[in-house]
Amino acid sequence: MQEPHPVTATRRTRDPKRGPLNIPHGIWVLICLIYIISPFDFIPDFLPIIGWTDDTGMLGFAIYNVVQWMRARRRPAIDTPPSPSSN
Repeated sequence: MQEPHPVTATRRTRDPKRGPLNIPHGIWVLICLIYIISPFDFIPDFLPIIGWTDDTGMLGFAIYNVVQWMRARRRPAIDTPPSPSSN
């Protein structure tokens, strides 16, 4: 029997409540919002369009983490087996 690829095995066992680097999604959202609000950027905002790309990327990453966070919070209710009905 062939063993699964390490990346595939990791994806199967990864906790859905955690994001990249095994940090919870809520923490990632907080990091993204602090970065967007802060005046310090990787690319300065005074450069017309190029300066806004890092903020836009962080906003997209924050939205992704909010969606994953909501899915992880909703998942246990969906995965629970139905209760036996009384006849």
